[in-house]
Amino acid sequence: MKFETQFDIGDHVWCMRDNKPTEVIISEIEIHQVSRYQTPIEYKTGAIIFPSDSASIKWRNEETLFKTKDELLMSL
Repeated sequence: MKFETQFDIGDHVWCMRDNKPTEVIISEIEIHQVSRYQTPIEYKTGAIIFPSDSASIKWRNEETLFKTKDELLMSL
């Protein structure tokens, strides 16, 4: 079975953190086969400035990440 993800490891993406647009980097990808029709994709993200900051590391759903800051703002 072949899975396609919207982002790759090492990509810089945008998400909301503490009610602010924040640029993060993807460090891991997990794909969960729930059923034949449902395959959630999660990305482990960390801060760009302090990547080792454990408070900034978080698993996020694909729907909450955006390629650009403008795309994120347009989704709100």
